Amino acid sequence: MWHEGANAGWISCVGRFGGTSILLLICFAVAQVVCWGQGDEWYLKPLFPLAAGDLRMIDVRPLLDVACPGKAFLRDGKDGREMGCSTCPPGSDFYIDRDTMSQSLEAVTFGHFTSGIAEDAILSVSGCESHGNYYGGSYLLTKNAGRWRRLGYTSRIITGQCHKIATEGGREILVCSHYFGGQGYIERFLYAIEFELAKKPRITPLLTAANGLRACGQAGEKGNLPVPQSIIESVSFRDGNGDDLPGVSIFARTGKIQRSDAEYRACVDWSIGRGWQNPPPVRTPEYRIDFVLQGSRLILSPGSATAIKHFPHSDMF
Repeated sequence: MWHEGANAGWISCVGRFGGTSILLLICFAVAQVVCWGQGDEWYLKPLFPLAAGDLRMIDVRPLLDVACPGKAFLRDGKDGREMGCSTCPPGSDFYIDRDTMSQSLEAVTFGHFTSGIAEDAILSVSGCESHGNYYGGSYLLTKNAGRWRRLGYTSRIITGQCHKIATEGGREILVCSHYFGGQGYIERFLYAIEFELAKKPRITPLLTAANGLRACGQAGEKGNLPVPQSIIESVSFRDGNGDDLPGVSIFARTGKIQRSDAEYRACVDWSIGRGWQNPPPVRTPEYRIDFVLQGSRLILSPGSATAIKHFPHSDMF
């Protein structure tokens, strides 16, 4: 059962756009995010310092002109500066509707991703992918002789909230976070991305936290059943094996909890629009999961093999 605010956003969105199937999918996503953003702030807060630059301080025109030649746009909209591509790239879900759909630029991250001396840029975009690809993707650009060149676009690679890790040769990989969900369940994903010149990015899933504290529905529909309560509390980057290279340490909680009758009634009230109630306090066990850097890949530390089994497998990649 949706929150009433989400239903209102959905109805308003349908009324404005006339109900085409693609735009309905986008409206559904917006309505869900608006609904959840009121109180479940644990999944909205960045887990680490972000590598992406401030879009207000970046000259994005040269980057967009390479990502989508002749289709880049920068304009002042009602909600501020709007920038992106007025078309969808080949391989994206909505490429068939490329003349009516557009991409919004969400983040730009500069670094040495294809080699230790390369000047690269990663553009995180949204608008040309469906629910199955988490509504987004990323472009990889590199600079040669002072000019940007597009190396490729990959669906489902979300790079808006990422941290850079330098490998021994100076090449950088990204550790990224993304959240997604529906019908009261939210998942937060942690994953590493390694970019290569002639291949698709290599993804290493690190950890997934699944949380069902808002899965309650109408009173009496399913009853007050135990629900997963998993959160990622913090992520730190430290040398985990004495090689002077940063690893990744994740502190997270997971398990199932039985909500009290009062907590469950508050959830049901929220689900039918009777006001906002904070979710139950976290009371699941805490685990530490460590990854060490080997070459350009993050490898699970043997000491974390048991702890990570308590968490669900990633279904993002």
